[in-house]
Amino acid sequence: MESRPETHALCTISLQLWLLFHAVVTCAQTIPPFKFTSYTTAQGLPTSEVNAFSDDETGFLWVATSDGISRFDGVFFKNYRMPVVDSTKISSNNKILKIQCWKNQVWCLSRAGYLFQFDHLKDAFVELGSCVTNSKPLEKKTVYEHFDFIYDTLHTCFWIKDMAGILRLDLISGKKQRILPLKDSRTGNLFFDDSGKIWCGGETGLTCFDPETGQKKRYFETIPFFKVICRNGSKIWAMPNPDTLCFLDVSTGDARIIKTNIPQSFKALLNDCIKQLAIVPGITGENLLWLITCGNGILILDIRTGQYVAHFTTDSEDSHGLSHDMLNAAFTGRDGSFWIATRKGIQKVDNRQHHFFTKSIPILKVRQNCRLRQVLTRFGHTEEKWIATCRGLFLIDTRQTKVLEAFLKPDHDGDTERMWSDINAIATDENGTLLAAVMGGLVKIDSSLRLKKFPGKDVGIKNVIEMIPSEKNTVWIRTFPGAGLLLPEQRLYYPIRFPKRQDGTDAQIYKLKSGLANSILLCQDSAIWRVRSTDFDASCKCYPKPELVLKIPWPTDVVETDTSLWIVLSNGLAEFHKTTGRIRHFGAAEGLTNFRIRSLLQGPESQLWMNSDNGIFAFYPQYGRFKRYSEEDGLGENYVPGVLTYDGDALHAGFSYTYTSWSPGASLLKTNVKPCITDVFALDKRLPADFSGAEMPSVTVRHAQNILRFEFTCPDFYQSEKITFLYQLEGFDDKRRNAGTARSAVYTNLDGGRYSFRVWAINADGFMCDTPAVVLLRVIPPYYRTWWFYVLCIAAIGGVFYAIFRYREIQRIRREALRLRIARDLHDEVGSTLSAISILSQSPAGRKGGSNRQLDNIGDKARSALDSMSDIVWAVNPQNDAMDQVIARMAGFASETLESAGITPHFSIGAGVENLSLPLDKRKDFYLIIKEAVSNCARHSGASNAYISIKKENGQLVFELSDDGVGLPAATATPTRSAYSGGNGLKNMAARAAAIGAAFLVENGTNGGVLITLKIPL
Repeated sequence: MESRPETHALCTISLQLWLLFHAVVTCAQTIPPFKFTSYTTAQGLPTSEVNAFSDDETGFLWVATSDGISRFDGVFFKNYRMPVVDSTKISSNNKILKIQCWKNQVWCLSRAGYLFQFDHLKDAFVELGSCVTNSKPLEKKTVYEHFDFIYDTLHTCFWIKDMAGILRLDLISGKKQRILPLKDSRTGNLFFDDSGKIWCGGETGLTCFDPETGQKKRYFETIPFFKVICRNGSKIWAMPNPDTLCFLDVSTGDARIIKTNIPQSFKALLNDCIKQLAIVPGITGENLLWLITCGNGILILDIRTGQYVAHFTTDSEDSHGLSHDMLNAAFTGRDGSFWIATRKGIQKVDNRQHHFFTKSIPILKVRQNCRLRQVLTRFGHTEEKWIATCRGLFLIDTRQTKVLEAFLKPDHDGDTERMWSDINAIATDENGTLLAAVMGGLVKIDSSLRLKKFPGKDVGIKNVIEMIPSEKNTVWIRTFPGAGLLLPEQRLYYPIRFPKRQDGTDAQIYKLKSGLANSILLCQDSAIWRVRSTDFDASCKCYPKPELVLKIPWPTDVVETDTSLWIVLSNGLAEFHKTTGRIRHFGAAEGLTNFRIRSLLQGPESQLWMNSDNGIFAFYPQYGRFKRYSEEDGLGENYVPGVLTYDGDALHAGFSYTYTSWSPGASLLKTNVKPCITDVFALDKRLPADFSGAEMPSVTVRHAQNILRFEFTCPDFYQSEKITFLYQLEGFDDKRRNAGTARSAVYTNLDGGRYSFRVWAINADGFMCDTPAVVLLRVIPPYYRTWWFYVLCIAAIGGVFYAIFRYREIQRIRREALRLRIARDLHDEVGSTLSAISILSQSPAGRKGGSNRQLDNIGDKARSALDSMSDIVWAVNPQNDAMDQVIARMAGFASETLESAGITPHFSIGAGVENLSLPLDKRKDFYLIIKEAVSNCARHSGASNAYISIKKENGQLVFELSDDGVGLPAATATPTRSAYSGGNGLKNMAARAAAIGAAFLVENGTNGGVLITLKIPL
């Protein structure tokens, strides 16, 4: 029968695809399992179109997108847009094609040909110039980049590859110079080798250019290269298409072309669509080449054999698979992680952590309350798994996720059927036979999947909860409430006899576990016992004898190692050292956040694995720390029922309708966790500072900028979301503060002074960095908290105290002067009078009784003395401080004196005078001057009227006395003459006025008589 051509072609393609799949599956076993972690616009990426990657010395990943540059620390993207250079090309300015980092300097190249550099002080990109040297318009429809550039640290310049060749851009002078013309309309990669020579690809093969000598050399001139890779500086691989691999050893000059085994169907799809080549030593070693394509995902090629060993394409059902087949770029970071740019964002491949692979079992979804209690790989069949549930036992094909066989499944919910369908535990004996512990007894399933039941009622037991296969077809079992050794074939059971409790009852057994040297460990409510197989002898029916290992309250699970017993308690994990007898406890402080531990299992790398109500914990004895894994890491659920199982290849955990497997070999990672401070804000305004330099950064703020925010991060991509931080502001904080996963700290109202802000990072595995990130802070205090202000305050306070002291001293001196004046007045006024009286009284006339004239003289003197004494006492009395008292006394004296002399007094008191007050010294002299003036007027004026006026004028108290008498003599009555030119009375008045700082004037009036004026400053 003649076959149709379409059928033949279809068979050929199917055969080729099958061969490729077979080759991939066969060789992929050598590739370690890994997963793709996606970051999209939902995580902060400005756009899904990514063109290039680079990372700086600090560890930040810089991502070139069609909308600027993004800096990624593992959790957050910080996006930067380019400054507007040409308003007609804004979109092209922000579409970044290339990016390059050297140490902590970052440069990028836009599609429009502009070069930008990141300014750390401004936290923004600045334009360095244009790389376009010809007027040829850019092609808009081509998928190839028009530019590439590399930084030359030796010559401080850029080497730029454009459509016309290679040019040199000097960063110091800004001068551009065409160095090497090339006839390539499309550009390729540009890179240095170890000898300092420049390599580039293009339409005419590979070009090697020596910038020192100007010599160039071409390789593979008939093959167009647009993506090449340099490995170790001397070995170069390039691929013009998927079926041709070109190899070049720069050091030896060896050049070869290797044909690959790519099928014809794939070759037609992938020709001219290879975007980039990469070797990822940390993930797939140095012999596997990754082909990043623009439509068919990732191909992995073995460069030793030319065989493709894996092909990754989009898998819509796998959340950790490749998100899109259209890829733009790839990049290997300093930490060994591998980054891929797809049409849906970026993806990371990292083999530094456990990779959990979860499989769903659809048939279990139709069975209610069907939680998986245990998962075990079938002996000799790595792709098949035994699944133990409370609704039966299933044999699953993991490749096709289908049930091969179902055992012990209940036909109805009757108790009889549940006795055999409720699977408590499964295990494999030394012959590969599967043992299942059920409520009804024990079940065996041999390698031919033949099932045999061993009812527990035959030996007087029921509800087998746990079992451990032993030698000679014996099985250690734990029932409720005891334990013993079961010989299924002989239908014999030998229980273990434990000492009874004080009340005579049997203690319950909570766990049965394998120990060292073919022994069994059993956990009771207050002790751990050991039973050895050698204690059993079937011939004499010797029962196994328990041996007390440790008394400890409520042990729920135990694992024995060569040196220790690891025991699960209600408050964590305990280690009992068998040699020293020391017990150490590990709990919440070491990372255990859930104490509902269901099982404890030892892994191959000495880790201890335990499942709980909130994830799976791994304990690493060498570090004394726990590590938690949850749904975020790939587990089916956070609630992990049943027990963990290790079958020699992988660990398994069961959930409701899924199970998870993972390799337990990875350990805790002491990643290079280096925190860094990215920004310092004062009142939400960023302070200019370079936090990326080698020198310790410092910032200065004013006291008015009283809200400070420090932002920090840790650019590490190993479980970045679990990195935690500690920080301390030295000079303010007494101890470190725990920030958790937050990446900022706020301080308000700091006092002036110098501070040091420090931050430490702790990675997901609990390791803290040795050196913190530090920024120095200076807060300028307000003027009232500066040293010079304190000095001024002290000086001012001292001045005030000195002024008070001087004032008190002046007042004391004044009081002394006042006392002296009072004493002088008493001496002058009273003493002289009293002396005259004494003399008159001692005269002969006085001694004989005296004449009337002498007696009258004595009386006048005495009365004068009394008047003077009265005046002095009145002036000193503080009750007479008010001016109304002075006026009243003055008016009384003037009326009495003037009227007795036949003179009519006229008084005029100005407004507000009564409210004035004169000090003691001024009041006394003021009154005595008035008294003297009135007395002179009464004795010498010969007037009929006297006019007395007291008023307040221009801040002075003005007293005026005028009369209509005969006036002053001609020799004296000169208005301009001093008052001192008069008699003694006038001189005394002038002296008293000068003593109190008053102005005193005596002159003839305009209408006759005398005018006396006294002006006292108030």
